[in-house]
Amino acid sequence: MTPVDFLAVGPQRTATSWLYEVLSHHPQICFPTGVKETMFFDLRYGRGWDYYDSHFQHLRTGQIIGEIAPSYFHSEAAMERIAASLPACKILINVRNPITRSHSLFRHHLSKGRVRNSFAGALEKMPEIIESGKYAKFGSLWEEIFGAANVCYLVQEDIQNRPGEVLATVCEFLGLSTMPPPAMANLNVNSASAPRNWLLAKLLSSGASGLRSMRLHWLAELGKSWGLVRMYQGGGHIDPMTAGHIAELKTIYDEDIRWLEHRLGRNFDSWREPNGNTP
Repeated sequence: MTPVDFLAVGPQRTATSWLYEVLSHHPQICFPTGVKETMFFDLRYGRGWDYYDSHFQHLRTGQIIGEIAPSYFHSEAAMERIAASLPACKILINVRNPITRSHSLFRHHLSKGRVRNSFAGALEKMPEIIESGKYAKFGSLWEEIFGAANVCYLVQEDIQNRPGEVLATVCEFLGLSTMPPPAMANLNVNSASAPRNWLLAKLLSSGASGLRSMRLHWLAELGKSWGLVRMYQGGGHIDPMTAGHIAELKTIYDEDIRWLEHRLGRNFDSWREPNGNTP
């Protein structure tokens, strides 16, 4: 059984890709080979530990094992499995304004053809868009299971404004030597776009996910290099987040913003009045 030392559990659209790219440069960290997310503890647990262990055959002496896993944040099944197998695992949780994060996640799923170009319709079809932003509910669960001292929160605005400080915080939390921020340490937010062809986007995205589930990551990446993504992605109009949406989400996430303010000793008033639709 792989002795995983830390998991960055997300949620999605909170700069988890930045965290992966930056920590991939740290010589003391071993990430899964060929893929950022194994999705083992939520979707592929039935494949067994031999499957999971196969992702870390390149582990070197002196390294710790970690995984970036944004789909784990709101999965209570994943929490229970991790707790049973890796009770001493350290947990990193990225956070951002849950209101704007929900629209960013909608844009992400739209670009993959998983939802149609209707924000309200997407929220109805995929309740996890809202649920995965419930910091009070799930943050407290991660802390209850692993202990508050073993959970570290990273705020996306801090990553954007002070990436070096955030990296130093992560290294200290994980007990690693500090390292200068790599050249790409400044946060680049991936702006998802509306697909030109919804059905093609859905088929190709599902196909890529299937290849990755079979550990054929190289084949999925080959498709990218051939420009298959450009066949369906485009810069079309995306259903905006209206004042009505913002008011509704502000009510839904009020408890979560207040919980984070108390937990981190910070003020997030700016989150309550978001400006526009961020990527």
